[in-house]
Amino acid sequence: MRPTPFETSRDEYEIRFGRRTQSIAGRVLDSNGSAMSQVEVRIADPTSFGTTNLESLATHGEYATTNADGRFELGGLDDRSYTLSLVDRRTLRTGRPVSIPAGSKEAEIRFQSSDRTGRVAGRVVDESAAPVPGADVHLERTIVRSEGRNPETIDVSARADEKGAFEFSDVSTDVGSVCVAFPRDIALRHAFAAGEDLEHLVLVACKRAHFRLDLKGSAVEADSFRFLDSSGERAQVFKYSGSMSMSSWTGEIADGESEILAVTSAAETLILERWGAEVARISVHLAPGELTVLRP
Repeated sequence: MRPTPFETSRDEYEIRFGRRTQSIAGRVLDSNGSAMSQVEVRIADPTSFGTTNLESLATHGEYATTNADGRFELGGLDDRSYTLSLVDRRTLRTGRPVSIPAGSKEAEIRFQSSDRTGRVAGRVVDESAAPVPGADVHLERTIVRSEGRNPETIDVSARADEKGAFEFSDVSTDVGSVCVAFPRDIALRHAFAAGEDLEHLVLVACKRAHFRLDLKGSAVEADSFRFLDSSGERAQVFKYSGSMSMSSWTGEIADGESEILAVTSAAETLILERWGAEVARISVHLAPGELTVLRP
């Protein structure tokens, strides 16, 4: 008998539960045996599963950060030994990887690093060389957590004093750049040159400037744009909505104009593109606190 439209057929399913997952718990200690907080302990050799890995699926993550007592716990592990990578998020130092068997409950890991450490310091000024009190400063380092993975950028933050001075003491000197900004404003990245004096930096912070593109009536046809700053680096474009902001390296042009957006006032070059190809390059001057309409 055929089922009526209101009847449903039944399918049988078999559900098999795998064995209970393992975990690794323990402490991270420095060379003197003292607990280290804010150390990121990450699985360097997870079990691949398509575009993700089994450990991440089991626990929604593959790393833990040590607490004030240096303790951490990683769950969702297979019954094998794991290689763990260590990063001190306070100093940007990387520790030597260690191998720990899953199931360990009181693992004791000594943080051993071959990184050179030192002092990174200086002051933040505006475009007129006046100090910027309370400037946001982010020291950045690019690392590869495990072989075959893409590089990642980690950072540590500080705030300049009333004279614009800042200091990072005993941090890794393998850092590659620093970002500075007026408080809660657009950051500018300064890439360190080989041999640069990292203890006497003078970094320029710039405020955001609002603009709108208007190509109507011009001979230029473009569907996107981007900016370069005074050092030739790409400058991010920001869209603000209340307390929220979104950023991108490029902006859209529709019907010959753009929305009202923001970019750092250090932006000096506007590049107009159509279908991904450059069609025009224009020098610009943007003033903070004003809306500038940019035309070819």
